[in-house]
Amino acid sequence: MNIFADMPTESEIEDLYEKFCQIDKEDKKGTIDVERMANLMGIATDTKEWTGDQVKKLLEDCDVTPCEEYEFEDFLQILSVHKSQESNEKLLKKLEEADPDKKGYLSPEVLEEKMKEFDKSFDEEEIKFWVDDTGVNEEGEVDYNKFVKNYTK
Repeated sequence: MNIFADMPTESEIEDLYEKFCQIDKEDKKGTIDVERMANLMGIATDTKEWTGDQVKKLLEDCDVTPCEEYEFEDFLQILSVHKSQESNEKLLKKLEEADPDKKGYLSPEVLEEKMKEFDKSFDEEEIKFWVDDTGVNEEGEVDYNKFVKNYTK
């Protein structure tokens, strides 16, 4: 799970469940197919146009067993993965912007500054631990692609 992603609140989950049930109203099996899941993803995200193939890719990313119909929990799982991926991309973009030479490395201080800008809830010790765990190169810089990959799973 991504530590950076904005996950739906309990109230939002209830609203999404209502929409799931509305989409499922034809057969009321408690499941929907991939195309209807794509419609629900369009409702739940900023990306309004979703395809069945995009949903199938997210289902693969979640390790959900392919089948004809999916439950609400499966939908929440792919929504979580999507939000995680989206958040990871935003963080990586923020770090890339701080790297004018596009070397792929930032000083621990700049990385810490950008992390705090991205999410004010991070404290220095937490970021320092992640930097130490990721490691630094000969110049004392952190590979921010590795950093994001390691700590946004």
